[in-house]
Amino acid sequence: MEASPRPRLYHSTALLLIDGRVLVGGSNPHIGYNFSGVEFPTDLSLETFQPPYLATQYDPLRPRIIQVHANIPSSGVWVKIQ
Repeated sequence: MEASPRPRLYHSTALLLIDGRVLVGGSNPHIGYNFSGVEFPTDLSLETFQPPYLATQYDPLRPRIIQVHANIPSSGVWVKIQ
């Protein structure tokens, strides 16, 4: 896998999206949001990462949600995975 072209340092974040991609963003906020003149400037950009396991050749191997119960308990969602 290729590394991100942007360094994601302190205060960056990653979020798993519903389609399996990963949204990553932010990095290294300096006092006053310093965007230049430093080795690692503040970066407010976002990018998505698509892991190799999302390739269509792996569709038959990927788990799938096949049922969601109508009565969702207050502690979460009941699902059946195949």
